[in-house]
Amino acid sequence: MTYFFLILALSLDTFTLALSYEADKIQIPLSSNLIISFICSFVLMLSLFLGGFIQNIISPHILKVIAFIILFSIGLFKIFDNRIKNFIKKQNITRVGERGTFEKIEILKINKVQKLRS
Repeated sequence: MTYFFLILALSLDTFTLALSYEADKIQIPLSSNLIISFICSFVLMLSLFLGGFIQNIISPHILKVIAFIILFSIGLFKIFDNRIKNFIKKQNITRVGERGTFEKIEILKINKVQKLRS
């Protein structure tokens, strides 16, 4: 039953990705699609094989704790990554080499003048 849900999740993920590509009018050649499908299938097969092998060595409880730690760490990283990006956007300060710091508006004005000159 676990394999069924894993394959269903992978298929739904692929389907939504295909819909987003279609919405953006991005066309992927058939040969590239076949290569991507082969790689995804191979990685799924390898994951299922290694998961079954590791499950015989390490207890399922420990594997659940490890999985929780990994997913929790990824979530924290994404939260702080977003917060840092938002903080930088709010500051509107850009560092330009050794000259020091300039406000973003000044940088845009400098870029506009340089475009007009060329």
